[in-house]
Order: sequence, then structure tokens, then C-alpha cells
Amino acid sequence: MTPNLPSSATLPALGLGTFPFSGVFTSLDQQVAGEILSTYVENGGWYVETAPVYAPNGISLEQLVKSVGREKLFIATKCVTGRDASGTTVRSGKGDHLRQQCHDELKRLGVDHLDLLQLHTVPEDADAQESFGTLQGLKDEGLVRNVGLSNVSLSQLQEFAAVGPVDFVQNRFSFIYRAQHREIEDFCLANGTLLNPYQVIERGLLTDSPRETFRDGDLRNSKYEYRGDVYAYIRSWVLSDLRPIAEAHGISVTQLALGWALYQPAVGVVPVGATSTEQVRANMRASAGPLPAGVVAEMEWAFERLEGAVRDRVGLSLDEYRGL
Repeated sequence: MTPNLPSSATLPALGLGTFPFSGVFTSLDQQVAGEILSTYVENGGWYVETAPVYAPNGISLEQLVKSVGREKLFIATKCVTGRDASGTTVRSGKGDHLRQQCHDELKRLGVDHLDLLQLHTVPEDADAQESFGTLQGLKDEGLVRNVGLSNVSLSQLQEFAAVGPVDFVQNRFSFIYRAQHREIEDFCLANGTLLNPYQVIERGLLTDSPRETFRDGDLRNSKYEYRGDVYAYIRSWVLSDLRPIAEAHGISVTQLALGWALYQPAVGVVPVGATSTEQVRANMRASAGPLPAGVVAEMEWAFERLEGAVRDRVGLSLDEYRGL
């Protein structure tokens, strides 16, 4: 099985996530969002990801798509989780609901097909046959080119795969968060499924200068892993252990984090958000070539030191310490 990708697409690739357009980190408007997208495409980008649950924040993705040209984009979106007319979050894996969400996304984005439609989460009100079977039906009809899953365990992935081919799997995954990664990766390599992981730079933590504090209204204020001693300790490690590796090789910590993800065998696309054109240009440099194996080895040694230090300090695994 080979996912249906643009003929010009090369893998692995860096994608553009539009979650930051919702204003969850900093305020953005239509003009800035348009500049971000056009800069991404001008630098060789083609994969753009959204979801119906993302707050529009006054930004029209339909206009953004038109501004750069539909033919230049691989548009990925999700279903199950969405918002009703009143803005209330609604979750359902029922066939009628997923089919309606697909048509709503086609209308919202102003396109006649979606390049990728993924279940945003495992439905609680429908089995794999009904939910993923509906996506397979939409694919057969030509409304969707690829179908996938998100936030799944290996056993869930296998259950859905029994219904039909899984083109993409999107779980949270980064250099410092690898839950279930290897077993998911093995499945993907065996079945021709591509990983398109999210939160690869940990919402700005894996950068050269991760912020000490966040503005009022920033999403990260509500997350345990970005607060207090936990965040301060990991931030200190980024600056003391990870940044010197980046500096020694003439690249940024962001490029390290993205390059490490792109280095992983099953990863096809790494979607990453941006709030400025400068971030887009810097991020795209990470996909210019593979990260050397020696650099990956240095990173792994740094990661092992972090895991050991956390266990010695608090008697917890890194994931447990971060509340994950």
C-alpha cells in the first residue's frame, strides 16, 4: 500500500499545522496567516493540516487555499471531534456524523476533495467498522484521497486496519515523548502506513530559547507539563544539554528536534505550526537533508542523561514526571 501523494512530493517532509491560527499561542490575523502559508509553499512545502475543532479566530482557510492555489497543496483534516452551530464541542464516530463532517470540511476549505481525512480520536459511540468503514466509503467515492487515524494504541490501530488500509497514523511524538512509538512504527513499516506525528517541538519547548512564562490566554498555561518545576527542569536541560549539540553542528535546537523526527524510519510528514514567516523559514531548513547519524547519537545520549536524572531526582519516568 502506498498513500496517494502529489507526484512532486518527496518524503520525509515538513508540513504546516494550522492550530496556531486559532490564536492559542499568540494572536494572528488573515494577513499574517496568509504570509505564513505563502512562505511555506515558496520554500517547497505542500502538506497543510487543519481540523474542524480548531477555532477559526477570524481566519478563512478557504481564502488562504485560494491565495496559493489548491493544486499546490495536500490538505489534511480530521473528523469525529468538531463544533456544532453554537460552538459546542461534539464528538461522534457515527457514519452520518462523519459523512456530514467531511462535507462541512469540503465547504469550509472550498475544495472538491480532501487529501487526507483522519479520525481525530477513537470514537466512543461507534465501532471501527462503522467509523473507519465510513472513511473508506468516502475514499471510494473520491471525496477523500487518503484516510487515517490519530491518538491510537497499537491494538486499536490493528482493529481499524482490519476494516481497511490505514494510510496515515498521527500520534503525539517527539524527541522527549515516545510512548508506544516503536510498536506503532513497526506496524507502519510493515503495512506501508506513514506517520505524521504532532507536537514534535513540544509547543516551543524544544527550541533554542524556550519561553520562561506565557501570556494570559496561552494554551500552555493550562497544561501541567508547562508549569512550575517540571517545565523549568526540562527547559534547563534543553539549554544546558541540547542547545550545545545544536551549536556545535551549526543548527538550531528546533532543527535538531525536527531533524530527529524526520530521521525516524516510518515518519512521512512532520506537521509543525508557526506564528511568523521567520519560524517557517527556520523550520523548513530542518528538512533540507537527513540529520547525520552521529548527531542523532549525541542527542540520544543527552536524552538518556535526562531520563536518568529525572529518575534519580524524583523516582519517576520522564513521561510520569511530565504528567503524560
